[in-house]
Amino acid sequence: LAAPLPETPADFLRPGTRLGRPWARRRRRLALRLRDRYMEAMYQAVTVNLCHLASRVIARWVEEGRAEVEGQTLRRAVYRAVKAAQAEPALHLHESVDHPDEYAGLLAGRCEGFEEFIATAEAAELLRAEGDRFRFSDKLWEEFGLDEIRLENPVAVYANEVAPLPGLRRAVDRGLAAVERPDPLDWVRTRFDDEVRLYRYDLEAFGRPESEEIARTEGVKEPGEPYLLVPDRPRPPAVLLIHGFTASPAELRPFGERLAAQGHPVLGVRLRGHGTSPWDLRERSWEEWLASVRRGFEALREAWDRVAAVGFSAGGLLALLLAADRPEGLDRVAAVASPVRVRDRGMRLVPLVHGANVVAHTLGVPDLMRFHRSSPEHPDINYIHVPVRALFELGRLIDEARSRLPDVDVPVLLIQGTEDPTVDPESGELLYQGLRVRDKALVLIPSERHGILRENIGGTQDRVLEFLEAGDWAPAGKG
Repeated sequence: LAAPLPETPADFLRPGTRLGRPWARRRRRLALRLRDRYMEAMYQAVTVNLCHLASRVIARWVEEGRAEVEGQTLRRAVYRAVKAAQAEPALHLHESVDHPDEYAGLLAGRCEGFEEFIATAEAAELLRAEGDRFRFSDKLWEEFGLDEIRLENPVAVYANEVAPLPGLRRAVDRGLAAVERPDPLDWVRTRFDDEVRLYRYDLEAFGRPESEEIARTEGVKEPGEPYLLVPDRPRPPAVLLIHGFTASPAELRPFGERLAAQGHPVLGVRLRGHGTSPWDLRERSWEEWLASVRRGFEALREAWDRVAAVGFSAGGLLALLLAADRPEGLDRVAAVASPVRVRDRGMRLVPLVHGANVVAHTLGVPDLMRFHRSSPEHPDINYIHVPVRALFELGRLIDEARSRLPDVDVPVLLIQGTEDPTVDPESGELLYQGLRVRDKALVLIPSERHGILRENIGGTQDRVLEFLEAGDWAPAGKG
């Protein structure tokens, strides 16, 4: 503020005088601006977590006078606020907001951090679950002293901690808008972004020193990230492409681009542990591979009513397991060169070697054998070093898929090469016999190669495309 002019009497600038009133207002405005800037700078250091975002979403609805909300609406709003917060560079994000493993379960009702937040709010009697809805308590409006508010209204505490952050306010606004005025394709892309983030996290996490020796001898050159291809004028069905064991989404990308050229939306999912490092694969289970498939399917379902799953090799087994769960919107399944039996007789020893490794780990001594060296048809895509643990999980996947075949109730196309060097050709027949669904077919392709879908041997891609585009499919049985 400028000092009073020397000839101006000091009393003339007092707040009650004619000139003093404007100066008082200016001082007040300046003080408020300084306070806001100070608070914003101070709160910029706050690490934003899932509870902060959930509390701000609830606070917004309470301010608007809402008395209740559907549980899924709340979860979707918090999820979209999380995704919007990731795009705010000024926000410091806690792992619960930054890493998809921590928040992705929100949409399926399986997010531990969110459920703990809800339990805390219920225990404080701030909201009450009524079926699939949450009813807000009048207690959310009450005022409490500093010595009691943390116990009586933790939702308000969380909301107030981040209230000065403009980036967080924008994130909550965008999250609510995405739920209140949903754009289906935007939802697909948002959920797909989680798969890209997971790929980058896994790639970084397994770039550690002990991985370098194996990485130097790997021949993988194709990028391992997932992909989403959406034509200008998409037509059903949307297609979920599931790559094979030790490969990556790149394995089926040529076919995915062909499908997209035909007008089909395509999501090439990445199974966890693939496309990064054999060390990453060593840490994964078949359940995690199936979870990757489910996330990809659910992402496509945000925009399309009909989704087909096409899997190659182990990816075909995962497609059949997805179908066995009978999710709404799954239209049909194609499984190409999917194993029930494999050519490598060494697979019989895998449970024994894996068991020995488990014992060795328990005793704190080196594993008997960590990796098995393979000779894949496409070393630019597939790992050469295959973890014994992953081979054990493959065996578990085969057993689980066979046991669930009777539960599949959508049309199924099976394709198998007659002289497949990797998968015992009898696998196609065993899968066919295990399926009880009426609409099923087994097509045999004369080939001495395993990768018949990528290489389009014997018109394999044409067979699958014809199957996908057939409205009322009339299976030809076996042949």
